[in-house]
Amino acid sequence: MKINIKYLFFIILLIIIIHSLAIFLGLYNTKPVVIDIPQHFLAGIFFSLFFLMILEKKSIDYLKSSRLILFISLLGVSLLGSFLWELLELILLNFFTKVAYELYTYSSTVSDSLTDMYAGVLGGLATYLYIIKKQKALKTT
Repeated sequence: MKINIKYLFFIILLIIIIHSLAIFLGLYNTKPVVIDIPQHFLAGIFFSLFFLMILEKKSIDYLKSSRLILFISLLGVSLLGSFLWELLELILLNFFTKVAYELYTYSSTVSDSLTDMYAGVLGGLATYLYIIKKQKALKTT
């Protein structure tokens, strides 16, 4: 299986479109803010696919690796990516407050940050389940 870079660009574009529409429609002004959950889910998929693309560049055949290792790796990468994103939001909020508020790129509470990270991990899980499906298809051929 080869990860096409077009998929990564498509995911980023989709996240930007959802974010832009949410700003335009005022969806970030609702309580609770849940419009960012699909974005974080997609980001988890992005981080996982990016990781798999790196493995492919290093000629590592992840389709033949242990399912447990693949599971831990994809969830770990999606969690790390989500954590780093939340850290970036915190830095923006503390040092570039005006920008953070104008772009709606901040988490208002710890609970919101944890929910966002959970959504990212679910994106990693979705990627894992897709890879497992691909592994089964390869075994039957």
